[in-house]
Amino acid sequence: MNKLFWIDMEMTGLDPDENRILEIAILITDHKLDIIDRFHAVIRTPKAILDGMDEWNTRTHTSNGLVKEAVNGRFIQEVEIDLLNLADKHFANKQIFLCGSSLSLDRMFIEKFMPSFAKKLHYRIVDVSSWKAIFQTFLDLRFHKQDAHRAMNDIEESLRELKLYLSYIDSDKLPEVLNLNL
Repeated sequence: MNKLFWIDMEMTGLDPDENRILEIAILITDHKLDIIDRFHAVIRTPKAILDGMDEWNTRTHTSNGLVKEAVNGRFIQEVEIDLLNLADKHFANKQIFLCGSSLSLDRMFIEKFMPSFAKKLHYRIVDVSSWKAIFQTFLDLRFHKQDAHRAMNDIEESLRELKLYLSYIDSDKLPEVLNLNL
């Protein structure tokens, strides 16, 4: 795994059967977590769907400007083609490990709205939310997010968050840890 495919999406809600993707941001990083490529798109969303959002999504996505942008966004099919091209450019015929935060939700929306792209994804993921739970539970370490609820800001924060957690791992002790008989 030489490269990682980071993704964050903003949606109109949490149910892929009732809601839609509003925005997608991608970062491609190398194995040192340095960004080597990025992609961003706002998805065209019908006004009726935007008007049907719950109170939290309406307030959040109106105040951050996403509702206004989504009216004239790009079609999801065009964005899926861009993601397929990005995947081919960086991963050739290899399956992609998705990275990000709370990826199970993103994965459900990808399966529903971008099935061709979903076929390129490996079943394994790198979910920063799992790291967060471990570091909060066992070390009482908290990463304070801005919570902009814009996809590019959020995925950049997830990357910074993982870098923080990894900074606590003493690489000199890894061989000892890996040889433990538990």
